[in-house]
Amino acid sequence: MSEGLDHDVSGIPQRGSMWLSFIVLSLFGLVGVRATWLHVFGIEAKACAIARHEPKANPPQSRLLAAESRPMRVAVPMEARPHRGTIYDRSGREIAVSAWKHRILFDPSRYDPTPILAAIRERGDTEPTRSERKAIAKMEKVKADIMAVLPSLLRAEGIKFNQADLQKRLQTTHDAATGKLLREVVLARDVSPTARRHLLEAFRAREELDAQLEWRGFMFDDVVFREYTWGAATAQVLGIVAESPNPRDGGRVAGRSGMEWQLDRVLEGKPGQILEERDGLNTPFRSELAFATEPIQGGDVTLTIDAEIQRALLDEMEKQAKEFPCAKASTVVLDAHTGEILGIATWPSTTPYAKDFRADRLQLGAASDSYEPGSTIKPVVISTALERGVISETERFECGGADGTEFFLGRTVTEYSPNPSPLTAQEIIWRSSNVGATRIGLQRLGLPGLFDAFGRFKIRGRPGSGLPQETAGWYTPQTSQRGSGVSAATQSGAGVSFPRGYELRLSPLHLATTYTVFATGGDRVSPTIIKNIKYDNNVVTPPLRVDRDVVSKTTLDYVVEGMRQVIENPRGTAHRTGFSQKYTMLGKTGTAQYADKDTPRGSAYNTWFCGVAPASNPRIVVCTVFHRVIRTGKGYTGGVVSAPVARNVIERTLEILGVPPDRENRAINASARPR
Repeated sequence: MSEGLDHDVSGIPQRGSMWLSFIVLSLFGLVGVRATWLHVFGIEAKACAIARHEPKANPPQSRLLAAESRPMRVAVPMEARPHRGTIYDRSGREIAVSAWKHRILFDPSRYDPTPILAAIRERGDTEPTRSERKAIAKMEKVKADIMAVLPSLLRAEGIKFNQADLQKRLQTTHDAATGKLLREVVLARDVSPTARRHLLEAFRAREELDAQLEWRGFMFDDVVFREYTWGAATAQVLGIVAESPNPRDGGRVAGRSGMEWQLDRVLEGKPGQILEERDGLNTPFRSELAFATEPIQGGDVTLTIDAEIQRALLDEMEKQAKEFPCAKASTVVLDAHTGEILGIATWPSTTPYAKDFRADRLQLGAASDSYEPGSTIKPVVISTALERGVISETERFECGGADGTEFFLGRTVTEYSPNPSPLTAQEIIWRSSNVGATRIGLQRLGLPGLFDAFGRFKIRGRPGSGLPQETAGWYTPQTSQRGSGVSAATQSGAGVSFPRGYELRLSPLHLATTYTVFATGGDRVSPTIIKNIKYDNNVVTPPLRVDRDVVSKTTLDYVVEGMRQVIENPRGTAHRTGFSQKYTMLGKTGTAQYADKDTPRGSAYNTWFCGVAPASNPRIVVCTVFHRVIRTGKGYTGGVVSAPVARNVIERTLEILGVPPDRENRAINASARPR
């Protein structure tokens, strides 16, 4: 068999065998030459193109990459990321601004000889080779140069650092807890873009000074810093931003609360798409920043709030809280005719990113918390009773007599201050008669009429201002839904409670919105926090939302006069504490008992005051509530605790808005102001 095989092979012509060998060798040679050309000359040509900043024409391969989809430190320059929009107050003040800040990071593993020493031990040698000794010596030389020169470079750029701490960080190579080799150590923070550029130039200069001084291992972590120029005054409205923990987000900063979260999509803009090029070896390169689609910068937002009014709200609430201990306090200021929120704040607040920052104080309780409104609901009840014709303006109602007590369907209702003589509906408002309001609500309106009142004034539902986490108004429903755990309203329950502001809950923002009816001549104006948004060359302004003719002008004039007497009449519930020497006002006090498992009934209260000013030509609506006020000898009612704050806020707000005082005789009742 072997002879036969040899015979077959020898049968191939000698000349054909030589040509076959030549062709195979030639093909291998061409492949080798092509590979060498691409590896040597291709890289050189690419390097020259980059050095000349010449874009490659007709790249062999290209693909689009979203700018935010690549690791920040690797490939995405700052100019590739969209700028987060600025937030302004109504006067054009910048209240949230973005800026770049950087951190200097250092990779100590590049100058640690541990891997070399480990390789020596694995070989079983006791001495390193010549090349290993040179590598270790170079590491030590560079590290010593870094430790000697870096502090002076940082000082020259005004970067704050601790000398001893910096030296320790440069020398630390392993994690103390795990023993693992460190790949990243933070050397300095809050480095400005200018300082970043100067340091990069200085690092390159050290390498040019001595070929052995390869300052490798330095990186810059680029972070968007959000500055809130008015601190705690606007913190709850604006919220905060934070950097995404996902490295593939490219350092994307997103809103975490407040309007930063609510309008995050608008503020962050849209990243561009970078044209990435690859050579014949599929190696990515880019001669210069080339956008297939340019990034769209974040939109600028102008809010309706005024930063000075915001500060005034917190100032006034803080002063009052020192005298009347409480859990928290909230105040809202609305433009009576547009519904724009001129000010909204909850005390205590917090300053973003400060050392004493407290996340729980970022909650805007003025929009997210709801309480029983107490007697502030009485103008709503009486307005509806007049509209439905179940009472008249001149009719008088017994209000408990000398002892100020009346029984309704087995429940006791007591006056805060006895009213021996019968009162008109108007007097029931400024005397804040519980018995009189219950008599009108329960006996004249009944549950159907009370539900009509709440429907007219839109007590249920959210105000719809655009603020996040708005709470919805609530009251005991007409019917009980299976599985809800809430009982339906009854005459002896809600029928007695509703007229006095119990078994319903409203946020301060919602109650202020309700009181726009008494400031506009009968129209309910919905609130808004956004004045306008400028995005991608477009300007968007929210429309005015008004419910017309909630009550008639005749009814309104009658009820408003009763609310004016709350302040003006010496027996009004807010005369001594709410009377302003500058502006005429109308309003209503409210005091609702607060109780929970730790607070017995009668020991703490939610105290309210809702006011409209100036009474002669209403411009603003102010609503103030102090939550869980401890009952003390100083007083605990809405007239004592909340009315003075509302009065001061009204005066300061109208002065900021440039509204002249309308009080004709400023000397009148000067002694009525509390001392």
